[in-house]
Amino acid sequence: MFLFLSTIHRETTDSDGELEYIFTSSSALFVYNVRTGALEYQSATYRGTDVAVGNVDKDPDLEIVIATGDNSPGHVLNGRTRAVKWSHPNGFGSMVRIGDVSQQFPGQEIVGARTWGAIVVFNAVVRSPLYDQPSFNNAALKIADVDHDGRNEIVHGDAQWGSVWVRDGETFALIGSFNNPEHGVTDIAVADTDGEGTNEVLWGAGYTSTGPDYLFIGDIETYTIAWRSQDIVPPFYAIAHGDLNNDGTSELVYGSYESESGYSGGVWFVRDPQTWELIYASPSNRSAFNPLMRIAVADVDNDSRAEVFVGESQGYTGYVVCYGSPTYQRRYQTAGLDGLSIWGIQVADVNLDGTPELIVSTGTYLYFYNARTGAFIWRSVSLGLSSWSPLAFLRIGNIDTDPALEVVVAEEEGQIVIYDGMTRLQQLATPAREVTALELADLNDDGIQEVLVGAANGALYLLNPTTGGILQGLGNYGGRIDGLAVADVLGTAEPDLLFCVNGQLLVRYVDPSTNQVAVWRSPTVGGNAGRLDSLRVADLDHDGRHEIILNVGFGLRVFNLITNTPEGDINRDGCVDDADLLILLCQFGESGNNLSADLNRDGRVDDADLIIVLFNFGSGC
Repeated sequence: MFLFLSTIHRETTDSDGELEYIFTSSSALFVYNVRTGALEYQSATYRGTDVAVGNVDKDPDLEIVIATGDNSPGHVLNGRTRAVKWSHPNGFGSMVRIGDVSQQFPGQEIVGARTWGAIVVFNAVVRSPLYDQPSFNNAALKIADVDHDGRNEIVHGDAQWGSVWVRDGETFALIGSFNNPEHGVTDIAVADTDGEGTNEVLWGAGYTSTGPDYLFIGDIETYTIAWRSQDIVPPFYAIAHGDLNNDGTSELVYGSYESESGYSGGVWFVRDPQTWELIYASPSNRSAFNPLMRIAVADVDNDSRAEVFVGESQGYTGYVVCYGSPTYQRRYQTAGLDGLSIWGIQVADVNLDGTPELIVSTGTYLYFYNARTGAFIWRSVSLGLSSWSPLAFLRIGNIDTDPALEVVVAEEEGQIVIYDGMTRLQQLATPAREVTALELADLNDDGIQEVLVGAANGALYLLNPTTGGILQGLGNYGGRIDGLAVADVLGTAEPDLLFCVNGQLLVRYVDPSTNQVAVWRSPTVGGNAGRLDSLRVADLDHDGRHEIILNVGFGLRVFNLITNTPEGDINRDGCVDDADLLILLCQFGESGNNLSADLNRDGRVDDADLIIVLFNFGSGC
């Protein structure tokens, strides 16, 4: 069963000082208390297509005006008693608004628009239609003082292409119109969007077609379109960060899966990590048929400004484009890979020759390129156990005792393959491992990174990079592991593991007071959160706190995890007290990694840590 809701209003309809939500649908009229959420009124008699709230007859009470369709009666209810005050047999059309548009009669007028037909102005005091404007096919209606002359205009939008019209509220004389380049009008707003003292007209369009959907802003002085939004199709699997302008902070770079309702490739963006202001947005690539899955950021020419590497396509031919910063001009494009999408991008000097390599994974192959020029270096044999599962997870690191870096690539819900970056010889190919998340991190500070794997069955474990077996289990979390990152977000001595399960963000940490593993779970943040390697953790703005950058399916979110534990709270009970001082004194003089009382993380518990506890003693208690 579908429930079609009209415009939702928030008013004090019953004069009790409490705000109510008022909306109608195809089943009933509803009134809810805003503060409590309690249902105050419901009536199937007054189900309709639209509703408006205002004072239309000059008495002390507000009225609820209900439109029930082009050829159905319209109703005016007392907002306090919900009694019918007036019904018009011809109705108010399918859309209704309230505003003072006529100076001839008291009260606010009811302006109703038929989907197929005229726009009519009614007055509830005299209970009569006043005048109308013939129209073919209406989709949106608004009453506002567009030009700041103290009189309301009537703004309406055509349902099929056409225009958005601004008319005199008293006479329906045309003041101006905006050509609407997309199909239909979803809604109309009037506001001073640029703070220059003049209103603009805003409308949405494209929803009623399979093509792109846009928000338009129109200039009322020229009646031309001043701005148009981009049509962005989530999720946001492509996430990266790096210093693009040599300002000491890491800009956030991310990209949408597609754009233009799926008819164009993804759009990528750059944002300032301190203000979150949009610095750059790429144009849509109308010739791209492959989705945007990966972006990487790395300084490959040693100019202190990182380059941006984006997985793009022409038709179904995938390639990587290197963009220079801060102008974001195209530097080069790798050779096209016919029929292949770009699923992984990493940049590292894997063969230790002083020149960084661009490592790319596709549906079935690994590719090495010169990261400075894009020149092809090497391609692997076909990898993976299934031609339908992409090589979605790619990491570069040192996971053994030799100095060369290793390339670790994993097939979604399939096998893990490890290559020596210097010899390009395959070191390991596992059986199917149900891989859904992959990360490399040095968990014990021995200079060798561990291979962390998350699986579709909820298991999290360390992989033995020599045998391909499970080196150590890290628990099972009851659902597919999506996204995986290692960082110190809680301020404990041991590194924290961050990942997503069933739309929740989880943080696995070692509780310093018990030395036992604990897990913190967020509320649900979005469906498919972290899916396909779309979780990153970094201190973007260099304020000492890590940001958690997370794809949540319908959008991208950036979090700070607030722990509410004061500095010096070693046992993390929210209070710096004798218990913390006792822990510090018991560890005083010790050296090593992961000491809970090593508050300044210099590898030893000494006077510097004691000063932190004493300075903050009593905090949070």
